[in-house]
Amino acid sequence: SRTFAIFVSWSSSRPVRRRQQTGSSSRRWCLVMDEAISRAEREATDAAGFANKAQEQLVEWTDGEKSVIAQLQKMAKVLESPAFVSVTNAFVEQHKSVFDFTDENKFEYSALQEQYVELMEATLVEHAKEVNMDELITNLPEFMKGRAHSKDPEGTGATIDFLVSITEFDAFKQMMLSAKMADGADSGLALSNASTKAGGALDALSGKLRMEAKVVERAQVLLKLGQDDGAFSWRTLSEKKGVYTLEMCEAGEDRFMRVNHVMRLPMEHAIAAHCNWVHPDYKRWDDMWSKIEPISEKDDGIVHDYTARMHLKLPGVMRLIPSIPKSVVMRCCIERDVPKKGSCVVVWCAWDTVKSCVDTGPMGFVRIAMMEPLGEDSVSFINVSKIAPVLPGWIAGLFMSNTIMAGMQSATQKYKKIKGLA
Repeated sequence: SRTFAIFVSWSSSRPVRRRQQTGSSSRRWCLVMDEAISRAEREATDAAGFANKAQEQLVEWTDGEKSVIAQLQKMAKVLESPAFVSVTNAFVEQHKSVFDFTDENKFEYSALQEQYVELMEATLVEHAKEVNMDELITNLPEFMKGRAHSKDPEGTGATIDFLVSITEFDAFKQMMLSAKMADGADSGLALSNASTKAGGALDALSGKLRMEAKVVERAQVLLKLGQDDGAFSWRTLSEKKGVYTLEMCEAGEDRFMRVNHVMRLPMEHAIAAHCNWVHPDYKRWDDMWSKIEPISEKDDGIVHDYTARMHLKLPGVMRLIPSIPKSVVMRCCIERDVPKKGSCVVVWCAWDTVKSCVDTGPMGFVRIAMMEPLGEDSVSFINVSKIAPVLPGWIAGLFMSNTIMAGMQSATQKYKKIKGLA
């Protein structure tokens, strides 16, 4: 079954001012003043958050929008009901062993997906008698073109995503593989002090990278976000013990994601499986992209720098958002042996090939990650990213929780099977 969680947080990025300390009385005075300033800023941040929340709650939906939202709220209760959940769980448990971590899509998978769709439709009809399914599905695309695409409509975003993706083969296969992965999950490598570790690792990168200055400058904004100094209010979106934690925060109009993830792969294989998107076989283990078009590439043995146009398979509700482009040009720089020998830093950013500079427009995302070996066959992957402005916050949360994290784990398993490492 699918369980969705959407969290909204507010935070302030204003730094706490520090003063030079010249004596014991001055130090005490500075500490008192710093604490007072910090307290005032926290109170201002909380007040702004409450004001924003109150403003959101005052949104007046049209009668047509209210009708769709009411139908979605009824549907949400059905999807969360024990009767519906038990039906879904039983199907997954019965058939998950059929699926394998390979790039092959067997005929049996398609047959099972057809059974799943028929089962879901029959179950929804049985338990959602008060919902006009045909009318709801018909109205959803037009509904999402309105204000609903920028604001989670009264907490029903997860329900929309489920209804839209219920017939998607990729979503179905990922659900079955995720269930299969859960059977073999182990928590031998604990994720302890994730945010502190991220802060120290990312902050250590400042001034040490050899990759092109334009790329480094764009990534610098993310270094501060790796730390857990209270300046940002991170909220957990999802987590899996011993495997990953996924967090989100908002600073002004910007939205950020932070991931701490353990990859069960040796370092070079982890880089190939998750960072080298222009590898000719990359789509064999990572099927998030419908097409990858390399534009340029150079590798001097230390810095691997490439640019490619990535065509995204838009999952679920993302397909209903007309402002989300179907492809984006990305530049990636992979630098080895920083901040210490054996570790690796990767920076991704949207790239303007015409101007040969970072794209800071609606698709202007940036992402920095540090990879560090935890032994011979495991890697710590710490990642902080700025979400593209074109992607609404509530949809970004769903996309990261349901697609990216599950996709990363699935890609690892597929890569190991293809490379004979399983």
